[in-house]
Amino acid sequence: MTAAALTLTYRLFGHANRDGLVEQDIDYSALGVPVVTPDMTASEFEEKWRRIPLRLRLPFGALVPAYAHGMRLFGSRVQVASHAETDDLPSREDVELASEPRLAPFLDLVDEERNAHLLAALERIHEERCTDAIQVAIVYGARHLPAAVHHLGRRFNYWARDAEWVSVFEW
Repeated sequence: MTAAALTLTYRLFGHANRDGLVEQDIDYSALGVPVVTPDMTASEFEEKWRRIPLRLRLPFGALVPAYAHGMRLFGSRVQVASHAETDDLPSREDVELASEPRLAPFLDLVDEERNAHLLAALERIHEERCTDAIQVAIVYGARHLPAAVHHLGRRFNYWARDAEWVSVFEW
C-alpha cells in the first residue's frame, strides 16, 4: 500500500495525459536476450518503510496525496522535465538534500536500498559472464545510474567507454 501511495504522483499525472507521454508495454521476453528486473518487492519496501520513525512517515502520508493530486490538476511537462535530468556527479541540490537528517531515511530507502538490488544484479552478471564479450543495457531510472557506474568502476575497474542516453521527452 505504501509503495502504491508513493507512486501515486506518477500514476495520476500520467492519467491526466497533459504531458503527451504514454506507457510502453514492452514484451521483454520477446527480445531474445536474458532480462533481469532487480528491484524491491512491494513487501520489502513496506517492511523497510515501517522501520522509518512514525514521526517522519506521518507528514509523507498527508503530503504525498495532496502533491499527487496537485500534479494531476496543475502539473506540466516543464515541471516534470526540470526534475528529470541527472548527471553522474551530484548537484548542489543533491548534496543539500543528502545532508538533511530528516530526509536521510527516505533517501536511503528510495535510492540506496533500491540501488543495492541493481548493484547485486550487475555483480551477478559480471561473475557469470566476465569472460564473455557481451553488452549489458541498464534500463533503470537515470537517478540510479551514477551509483551503477561508480560501483562497477570501484569493484571491477570498469570504465565507461560509450553510453547512450535516451531522452524521454523534450521540453
